[in-house]
Amino acid sequence: MKNLKNLKNPKNPKNPKNLKNFKLSKGLKIILAIIVVLALVFIIKGAVVIISAYFMDKAPYENASGIDNYNKTDIVEEHGSDLDSEMLIFPDDTDNMIKPTFEAKLKKGFFDTKGYIILQARYNEQDYEKEVDRISKVECEVSDIVLGVRYDDKSYCLPAYVAIDGKSNVYEYALMDDRKCEITYLLLSYPESEELDEYKDYLKLDESEYKGEDTWDKFSIYSRHFEDGEYIEYSDEKS
Repeated sequence: MKNLKNLKNPKNPKNPKNLKNFKLSKGLKIILAIIVVLALVFIIKGAVVIISAYFMDKAPYENASGIDNYNKTDIVEEHGSDLDSEMLIFPDDTDNMIKPTFEAKLKKGFFDTKGYIILQARYNEQDYEKEVDRISKVECEVSDIVLGVRYDDKSYCLPAYVAIDGKSNVYEYALMDDRKCEITYLLLSYPESEELDEYKDYLKLDESEYKGEDTWDKFSIYSRHFEDGEYIEYSDEKS
């Protein structure tokens, strides 16, 4: 009789129905606890990313000046992936240059690098023609497609060969001054007119183009967009 009483009593903890509900309740609590822990981990990681990005954005720019500080390999190794550039427009060395000048002002952020790199040099007539020919043939293979530089004689005060034209807010190009046998190589990331005031003659004639927000469809020899939305960079294939 005692066992039958226990089975009929819905409040009795030994009742099989109550045991089943107890197990479900305990399991639900465990699941909720796991969700809470994962949410806290996600929030903490997000906060760390935001705080890190904030302080990196507030960090000062690193300045380099003088041709002795020009080292294309080091720049590409440190900033190439952030800038989505291999700096193919730029020369590998400074041989045959006449009175070259170099200025760089860069700040490595959490997601990208901001600033500018400007190299300027004159050449004798023969070396100038060779260098212009080299630049005009710069190309990059991305996903079996070879992309070459574009010639632009309208956007700047001098004719230019362009490797990147606003893709991810980056601009890489070389300006040709045939009269002086002088070439100015530039790489700009998130260019700001105030920061580049002394280099205004080398910027786009229409500076409003720097204000564009949608930059994914801009030109670059280093990356490709496909119709299915896939995006491939030269650096991805190289790695």
